[in-house]
Amino acid sequence: MKIYYQWVPWAYSNIVALEFAKQLWVNNEDIHWMLTFKDVFEEIIKWKFWIIPIENSYAWSVHENFFHLSTYNVEIISEKYLSINHCLLSKSNNISNY
Repeated sequence: MKIYYQWVPWAYSNIVALEFAKQLWVNNEDIHWMLTFKDVFEEIIKWKFWIIPIENSYAWSVHENFFHLSTYNVEIISEKYLSINHCLLSKSNNISNY
């Protein structure tokens, strides 16, 4: 089994792919990143496992993926909620001027 996701290693989708790979006993070498969401959906039609975001609390819905979900003959078999915590670092004690 291969797992495909959009973007680069250590992107949020990659973190989810690694979690699913562990649950499904998939080797890390079988996790592949694709440049675009369309590229991921093209792999779906070859009976692969894929990871795509459809919503996030910051940017709301990922409209492109809703379009692809309605265009390709696929179904959602699982979902994963990923908590994202960003950290802001600065050498300054006061970042109000930046």
